[in-house]
Amino acid sequence: MRNAFSLAITLWISAALLAGAIYFIKINKENLSITSTLSDKLSVQIEQDNTLELIKYYSMLSSFEFNRLKLPNNAFVKYIPLDNTPFRYKNSIIKVQDIGGIVNANYMGAEAIKYLYGTKDYLVAKDSLADWLDKNDFYRINGAESQYYIDKNCNYTPRNNGFIYYKDELNDIRGFSNISKMIDFEFIKYYYLNIYTMSEIALSINFNISKSDAKLLVKKREKDIKEFYKLFNIIDKEVMYDENIILDAYSYILRINIKTSIKQASKEKTVIIDLHKKPVILYIY
Repeated sequence: MRNAFSLAITLWISAALLAGAIYFIKINKENLSITSTLSDKLSVQIEQDNTLELIKYYSMLSSFEFNRLKLPNNAFVKYIPLDNTPFRYKNSIIKVQDIGGIVNANYMGAEAIKYLYGTKDYLVAKDSLADWLDKNDFYRINGAESQYYIDKNCNYTPRNNGFIYYKDELNDIRGFSNISKMIDFEFIKYYYLNIYTMSEIALSINFNISKSDAKLLVKKREKDIKEFYKLFNIIDKEVMYDENIILDAYSYILRINIKTSIKQASKEKTVIIDLHKKPVILYIY
């Protein structure tokens, strides 16, 4: 009887120890998993920050070749495209866009708004945007100033300081509530035009040329930059801006998107940097 009782106690203790060991192993595995995940996230953050610093540093030392930067021989890559063409470095996919190659919403002309809206409401959106940006309270024919938003019981009025801060702000402006298409645009105080880094859409919108002509220009640019420039000057276009802001180099204001993935950890970051000074980061989103 005693032997049976002793055996039962021994088995119970063994079972308890085994259960404890299994629990301990499970806890350790979970801790190891958490530690591994945190380590991967930290590695992603470090690589992303380092990659951004490399782009900022070498962009200042590079030479411009129509739609890309040619980096020094000892750089981390040979070229950096400036037209949003993705390229890889280590565990990161990188896209760099020269701000001069897209549409700037703070200077969005009638053609850009017409492209967004078709032909229905673009005149209302055009005038309302101008009223939102100008520094007075006199409304345009199709526009809207403070009284319009007060009458609509809005809890805001036009900013009236010359530029838009955030993309969501566009939705507050009269006529911008039913966007039918999206184009590549940014909200930034500085404005430049760069025909060498523009997409077909940006060329078409910024210079009011047909989409077929814009497509022809981009194809020509890829083959022969001199022939592209000749064709650009021949094509019938409406230059809606001061020609002094049409660059033959990149604008030194770059939008950089970096998506880094290491094992289960992944992070994407977009910044706009101004290389004219320091360089300084203008926006992070």
